Amino acid sequence: LRLGVVSIATGLATIPWASNLYVLWVVVLLVPVGTALLFPATTSMVSQSSPRGEVGQNLGVQQSFGGVSRMVGPLWATAAFQYVSIQAPFWIASGLMAAVLLIALRVPRSEGHPPEPVQKERKEALQCQQRREPATEPAMDADASPAGSKSARLPSRNRKVLRIFL
Repeated sequence: LRLGVVSIATGLATIPWASNLYVLWVVVLLVPVGTALLFPATTSMVSQSSPRGEVGQNLGVQQSFGGVSRMVGPLWATAAFQYVSIQAPFWIASGLMAAVLLIALRVPRSEGHPPEPVQKERKEALQCQQRREPATEPAMDADASPAGSKSARLPSRNRKVLRIFL
């Protein structure tokens, strides 16, 4: 996580100072390497720190923020490029990554174990599975399907969509 942030920040900060094409190749290489280190780490952190029933929702929110930033980023970078200077978008982005680094330094180092609430949920699910008891499921709507079908575990709006295709 931290190495990815440092790599991206360094790459963005040094792009304006690249004196020739070879230096630019090396400097630009830091950004995708940092991205390759940072994005999987953040996705893993989100999934491991989310409660079992909310992992998909939280990963969806993470992807939504990524999508919005991919739309807004080029707009402000274009404005900074046009109205401030050619180097401004790179330095601003590097400054933002430096702020992210300060936040990342506050994140405790993981030793490969998920946070305590997630560990507790997984342990309970494993114990239920070992006793061959079904894990607790949320209450169903009044128009729920028979308990054995897959659609019985879906919210009613999803069951309606599923019925259209079946």
